[in-house]
Amino acid sequence: MNTFLKLYLITLTIFIMLISGCKNRNDRTPDRTSENKNPTTPLNKKINLLIITADTTRADHLACYGYKKIKTPNIDLLAKDGVLFKEAFSVQPVTLPAHSSIMTGLYPYHTGVRDNNIYKLPDKIDTIAEILSKRGYLTTAFIASFILNRRFGLDQGFKYYNDKFVKPQQEGRLPIERTAKELSYLAVKWFDTVKESLTKQPFFLWLHYYDPHAVYKPAVPFKDAYQNPYDGEIAYMDDWIGYVIDKLKKENLYNNTIIVFAGDHGESLGEHKEKTHGMFIYRSTTHIPLIIKFPENLYNGKVVDLRVSQTDIADTIFDILNIKNTLPIDGKTTIPLIKGLEKEDRTVYSEAFIPRTFNWSELKGVRHENYFYIDAPKSELYNINGGAIEKENIIEKEPQVAAELKIVIDKQLETEDKNSHKIAIDQQTEEQLKALGYFIGSGDNNTSKKHLKDPKDMIELFNAQQRAASHMDNGDYEAALEEYLQLTEQDPQNPRFLLDLADIYKQLHMDDKALETVLDVLIFDPENLSALLMAGSLYKKTGQLKGAEKIYTQLLLTDKNNYMALFSLSVINIKNRQWNAAKEYLEKALKIEKNPDLYNNLGLVEIKGFNNYEAGIEYIKMAVKLAKNKKPYQKSLNDALKHH
Repeated sequence: MNTFLKLYLITLTIFIMLISGCKNRNDRTPDRTSENKNPTTPLNKKINLLIITADTTRADHLACYGYKKIKTPNIDLLAKDGVLFKEAFSVQPVTLPAHSSIMTGLYPYHTGVRDNNIYKLPDKIDTIAEILSKRGYLTTAFIASFILNRRFGLDQGFKYYNDKFVKPQQEGRLPIERTAKELSYLAVKWFDTVKESLTKQPFFLWLHYYDPHAVYKPAVPFKDAYQNPYDGEIAYMDDWIGYVIDKLKKENLYNNTIIVFAGDHGESLGEHKEKTHGMFIYRSTTHIPLIIKFPENLYNGKVVDLRVSQTDIADTIFDILNIKNTLPIDGKTTIPLIKGLEKEDRTVYSEAFIPRTFNWSELKGVRHENYFYIDAPKSELYNINGGAIEKENIIEKEPQVAAELKIVIDKQLETEDKNSHKIAIDQQTEEQLKALGYFIGSGDNNTSKKHLKDPKDMIELFNAQQRAASHMDNGDYEAALEEYLQLTEQDPQNPRFLLDLADIYKQLHMDDKALETVLDVLIFDPENLSALLMAGSLYKKTGQLKGAEKIYTQLLLTDKNNYMALFSLSVINIKNRQWNAAKEYLEKALKIEKNPDLYNNLGLVEIKGFNNYEAGIEYIKMAVKLAKNKKPYQKSLNDALKHH
């Protein structure tokens, strides 16, 4: 045996030991190879549903999709026992819109959720959880990232929506995400807790894993086993998914449970000069894994080569459960594809709206037959026959095809929901989103703006901004300042660049410069929510209450239910002893969010403004009841009672 072969075999042995070593950790249940040989009677005979969504997971980085550099035995098991869709696509390369479409079967132009951050899935739209809850299902979700916090609307229909983190991973000061380990432990504990209930009713459990999302920091032994840390994160996630599968088998629930494993979107990993995701809709960020395991492993091992969308998941579930869905839905059941009754690729739509936060053009694309067309300032057309990646733009060679596919997109968007389903956010929420790397955009749903720059032409600036933002994350504001000044010189009407620059000035205690920079944004983008909120905050901080009042009033013209504007205006009017106005703003804010500060301030207004101690004391009592830290509100109550 030659020296090279010896070294290869030694390396391979070490690699296998590292991969398998995860099964012998002290904090895990017994090895998976010790199957439950005497299964108990099924907890219930009805069909259960488990949806596992894997954030930022590329299909072509899973072993069952042919990737040779990774071990994903548990996802592979689902593929072996279920149906694997080779050509499934995301509606958007960002988390909230993609999950909104998975849970509703609607495209983003119908959910109204076009980006992360300030959008909320409207209450009027029914979710899988709502439909199953009405049919007696115990509905529960465990969420791994703040970006799917209940305030963004995906908690609809869930009896339990666990988005509170026990041991969060923190890049900054705030809890922002949790690991697959914590998530899977909670899921297994949940099965133990509701075991009695599951003898009487079926369950729908949604598990959202976030580990493959940047920053890639896989745990040992995956950190050492994989040269590519992104792959290490996926392998780590797979291992803990196996922990949940073990539990299903132990409780004899595996066979009568539908299991859907789906990515929300992919990751560029440097393709098309994009490091992560969100800016483009090429295959690298929109091609997703989709596996559906049927009850009793029906159709096990089947591979569907035809193209589908993640909007098809909901209707497929309803079809399996024999639920006649009369609600509007964009997706279609995949069962005709599985049975071979449907033999053509489906036309699927994808979009990207993150560019709009940079004042660049959004992208809208459609995959139809053998073509992928991207509607952009510089439109693109690719031949994607056989799952080909986007290499050669053939739009000049086949302009007629591009024109026809542009009509397809325009036709789809005829029923677009152009309302901006925004959620009022507070400063803590904004900081948590920024800690995750998300920008709080203007919430612009309007797709009619012209003459915006093509993201392809701006990707180098985007990458430079990412580098500059890393200086901010590390607290090196002087270095960040230098880079952002260069960025704003190159793209002077970029709200993202200018607002980040203003944030740097704030951190450097240069509030006047910060305010000046924010006001520059409002000159060319007067309805930018982030700019309005920051301007109001800076006016207040510098004692310019008239300026703050003007800005917050302007903000309410754009977003009449903006909590921060209402609350801030109430505070300003309290300071100005304008009691009627203060009370009006506080009452409007209470309709949006009930929190102790509002009740405490209402008590203050009633007592100081109207000498109404009875009403004031009742409000302050409510503040004490709601508060986690009761001490300041109890003091307020004691003072009121003392002077009553």
